[in-house]
Amino acid sequence: GGDNAGFSAHVGKSDLDFRELRALQPKGQLIALFFTIGIASISSHLAARERPNIVVILADDIGVETVSAYGSEIATPNIDRLAEEGVLFTNGHATPVCTPTRTRLLTGTYNFKHYSRFMHLDKSTYTISEHFKSHGYGTLIVGKWQLVGTGNEREAKRGKTPEEAGFDESFVWNYEHRSRGSRFWGPTLTHNGQTERFCDSDFGPDLLNSYLADYIRRKREQPFFIYYPMVLAHDPWVKTPDSMDAETTRERFHGMMKYTDKMIGNVIRVLEEEGLRDDTIIWLIGDNGTHEDVTTRMGDRLVRGGKGLTKDNGTHV
Repeated sequence: GGDNAGFSAHVGKSDLDFRELRALQPKGQLIALFFTIGIASISSHLAARERPNIVVILADDIGVETVSAYGSEIATPNIDRLAEEGVLFTNGHATPVCTPTRTRLLTGTYNFKHYSRFMHLDKSTYTISEHFKSHGYGTLIVGKWQLVGTGNEREAKRGKTPEEAGFDESFVWNYEHRSRGSRFWGPTLTHNGQTERFCDSDFGPDLLNSYLADYIRRKREQPFFIYYPMVLAHDPWVKTPDSMDAETTRERFHGMMKYTDKMIGNVIRVLEEEGLRDDTIIWLIGDNGTHEDVTTRMGDRLVRGGKGLTKDNGTHV
């Protein structure tokens, strides 16, 4: 973590290898900060691939008990494939609510240094997307933003927009809280600052995922940094195009998790189709634990979601 000066030092000096990260996991808690561990891993690839593509996928309200690679009853084969081909962190923790995790991930600093209010990324912060952009990367955010502010007129300052945070292109939900609309069916999404309400038959996760895939195809000749903060599997509990018969909260959440896995599989597939998979580092991270409405079987025990609680089921991702 630390300050941004440490970020440059990690890029220049670290020689960590993916395999070594398993051996480095402590017996106690491992607080996996992207800047300390992620950039160390990235720099290990620089000799073979000078500027690898980076895709950071931030899943919304998904604790470890919802992923089959960790023993969940919910089948997530595409996520499991990432675990098999890369590194599976068994003791990674986040803050138990989403926005502090998002600002922390983007800035690489502890929340007490930059986080002043909910849904707000201070304009004075320096972000990982600005860093990659300064090194010639194409930069995209597609998914959930929610960092300009709450829209409260009493707020003295607005937070950063995606453009101000260093993203060349953006296609996001909740660009501004006052006009956020739905993230799922009939979504309200903002493309490079222009907000549009889509048709009721349009499913937000599909639109966002399709834009990401198109960006990869368009930018395949340039190194890119993609930040994909998914809107899945946050409540409200909805039917997906693949689970239209789901009725209960449990059925709908299982359907949303399977759709989350499908969207991640689409990212992997387009990278493979474009011949970019071996030149791309993918990070899959959770922003906090699962919603308390959801109880999931993990091995021989039932785990109730603990979002918002400073307990394992609120932070273990």
